Amino acid sequence: MALFGKIIGVAFVAVTAYSLLRVEQPQIGRLLIVAAGCLILIILSDSISTAIRTVSSLGQNAGLSSSVFLSLIKIVGIGYLTEFSVSLCNDNDCSSLGKKIELGGKIVILLSAMPILTDIISLLEALI
Repeated sequence: MALFGKIIGVAFVAVTAYSLLRVEQPQIGRLLIVAAGCLILIILSDSISTAIRTVSSLGQNAGLSSSVFLSLIKIVGIGYLTEFSVSLCNDNDCSSLGKKIELGGKIVILLSAMPILTDIISLLEALI
């Protein structure tokens, strides 16, 4: 809960400062918002590491192959980073760039899912 309080605190300070700066110094205000977003990611980095370790141990206990597990972690990470990047573009009135990032993220997710698809097809061939 303290982690979420830190995130809300950073966001609140950034939005308040942006509101004060947006009329006279809009460029600095936008940089402040970007910096706040990066700071939030830094605050979350330990939690992200813990989540990856937990999911990794669950995957090993379930007997998942390492290629499948790594693909799943990559897919989730790409999804989160894509969403963050698209939101950043939208916040800075660059929604057309955000749409291109979103398309790129979907393509990279598809490519990252190939080892999983390959394993599924191999499993189906073995069953038939």
